[in-house]
Amino acid sequence: MFNEDMALFLKASSGSTYFPNPKSTVQADHLELFDFIGKFVGKALLDQQLLECYFVKAFYKLILEMPLDYSDLEDYDQELYKSLTWIL
Repeated sequence: MFNEDMALFLKASSGSTYFPNPKSTVQADHLELFDFIGKFVGKALLDQQLLECYFVKAFYKLILEMPLDYSDLEDYDQELYKSLTWIL
């Protein structure tokens, strides 16, 4: 699911977390793949199995319908976050 040839997820600038690729539409069945991945991760959580995949904090917040703020950019792009912090 994190294979770069599938174009579903990209690594964050930190290099240890992933976020959905905005260009995932290059895969004809990308929505079905995301649906399957969601079910797979959900099943692993229900069975209390740890997965060796981590997502950016903002992705978890979107799933939980929590509000986002600029500090969520830190996982996604550290340089952008530092620039915004400096400006503010």
